[in-house]
Amino acid sequence: MSSNDPWAKHKAREAESAPAKTAQAAAPSAAETPATEATVSETAVSESARPESARPESAQPERATQDPAAEETSAPHAADPEQPRATLSVSGQVRTKPSGLWQGKDKQSQTKQSQTKQSQAKQSRPRQAGTDKPRPKQPAPSRSLPISDQLNPLTCPKCHQPLEAAGRNWRCADGHSYDTAKQGYVNLLLVDQKKSKQPGDDMDMVRARADFLDDGYYQPIADALNAMIAGQLGDASDQTLLDIGCGDGWYTARMAEQIPALGQITGLDISRDAVRYATRRSKNIRWIVASGARPPLLPHSQNAIITLFTPLMPQGLEHALAADGFIITASTGLSHLSELRERIYTDVREEFWSPVSQMQEAGFVCVAEQTVNFRFRPADSDTLIDLLNMTPHRWKVAPQTVAALRAQDTFDMEADVTLHCFRRSEGHG
Repeated sequence: MSSNDPWAKHKAREAESAPAKTAQAAAPSAAETPATEATVSETAVSESARPESARPESAQPERATQDPAAEETSAPHAADPEQPRATLSVSGQVRTKPSGLWQGKDKQSQTKQSQTKQSQAKQSRPRQAGTDKPRPKQPAPSRSLPISDQLNPLTCPKCHQPLEAAGRNWRCADGHSYDTAKQGYVNLLLVDQKKSKQPGDDMDMVRARADFLDDGYYQPIADALNAMIAGQLGDASDQTLLDIGCGDGWYTARMAEQIPALGQITGLDISRDAVRYATRRSKNIRWIVASGARPPLLPHSQNAIITLFTPLMPQGLEHALAADGFIITASTGLSHLSELRERIYTDVREEFWSPVSQMQEAGFVCVAEQTVNFRFRPADSDTLIDLLNMTPHRWKVAPQTVAALRAQDTFDMEADVTLHCFRRSEGHG
């Protein structure tokens, strides 16, 4: 055998050290106390490797306080010690050991014997003075909260008490806990608040909207919106803002970039896919999956609430809005995308919705109004289809109509959007 063979060198060193090991084994020694085992957190790949529809009911977390889709979290549920831990599963992949790592049967046996001898020698080694205590378990790293989060915390959607952050876990005084997903958002949507398994926009709709908005076609709307927000805030600073129905976060991120008066910004949507995408826009915005009917925030904690192209929920607005705060809504006008609607419907409706009457009934008065009207032309058929897929028209159009729309040239169309700003009427709230 060659003198350079590492296995031969290893056997030679082992033979030389055998007398010393025998002497050590004969000497009396204290039993070594094993070190405390570090806790291993569940990883996001535990359940995300297979579709939700394929998961058995017994594999879903049984926490009544949180959406059962918790596969993205990177921390265990401390509030549920009896909850079974998810197991790592990798489907569709076969991992083989490289041929260079294969050891023959004899060599495997020799390696096992060597490891056994080393383990016995380690156990018989005398303990040094002062080392007879077990090493303390290292605490999990904590996520430092911004001051704005500490002063304006989230609240538990079940009992409505403030949530305190410990690492990546949020917990209320009653012990309800919620985890921060690896993308950075918190899911505070209760199971009984959902009308479907995955409410809100799906990922296809989210991507279509994000692709269209990223091309800048609706920049005039964002500019007008930000100007109205800044005008209402005036010289104030460190103001809180809640964007209900934030979607992919395109408008929300522009508010954060362009309005210096804003401090803590919270983006809320009932769609987990939308909020997951929104986390890519900004890490300085607090993103949550929740219901706008009762935002999980402290009562009257928001200086501004924005709700764009979404149904109004006055009860949730009233709960979260500060006494001197304001609400801005965006709604479409009569001519909004009329050219597109004429191509996909045989009967085009000549009516549109205004939030004014509904807000007045809830005790608010309109203090500002602005119409944003402009024309644009999608660059290609893919952009045109993205525009269609980001609107409610997507659910009403037949596949053959979509195919015909994709086959034709793009065309000019009109954007017609109205912004309304509301404040509490005198004597209300």
